[in-house]
Amino acid sequence: GAQATANTEEALTLNWSKYDFVPGDKIIFEDNLIGEENGEFPSRWDLEKGTVENAEFGGENVIMLRGGNPIIVPYLKNPDIDYLPDVFTVEFDLYLPNNSLEVFFYDRKNQEPPRGRSTLDIWSQNMNLGGASSKLPGNGSIAKRWAHISIAYTDGKLKAYIDETRLINIPHAEFNPTGISLHSYHASANNPFFIKNFRIAEGGVKYYDRFLQ
Repeated sequence: GAQATANTEEALTLNWSKYDFVPGDKIIFEDNLIGEENGEFPSRWDLEKGTVENAEFGGENVIMLRGGNPIIVPYLKNPDIDYLPDVFTVEFDLYLPNNSLEVFFYDRKNQEPPRGRSTLDIWSQNMNLGGASSKLPGNGSIAKRWAHISIAYTDGKLKAYIDETRLINIPHAEFNPTGISLHSYHASANNPFFIKNFRIAEGGVKYYDRFLQ
């Protein structure tokens, strides 16, 4: 009868926890752009190529990728050495005018590229890394607005999120991340890309996950 049907439908409720990001707690590299001078190169970064400057956007300090196929890498003491541990997280806020921003999981200036496909492409409606690709639900888009990007790497497992939506979930990455580079191929003076609140941290697995491995 009707009662039985209702019960069956109830039993089929989908419970899908896709925002499971836990930020790392030990900072490896962080840039809140405090004290940066407008028009100068961001002091905590190094340039592989292109034009990158500090700017003010919406009343806030931002890193502006603005031309010449720009690539920036964190400015660290020994950037040629693998500085990413087995468990780490990367977070930043991204203002994407259009097209995509790429995150390389190695330092393009100081390190050799890893084997395997190791570039995360962030588009306004989707993310892809190697064969893994996923779209924001509905007609969700981050074009021309601030979005929070989060990446979690745990002993080969790699997850990536736009705001609260997990879009990439790779159980066994085919590469070993050794560093981070940011690249925007389509950046130009009329089409700048903005970044703020960048952070790389060690850790980031839920407590119980650490003891179940």
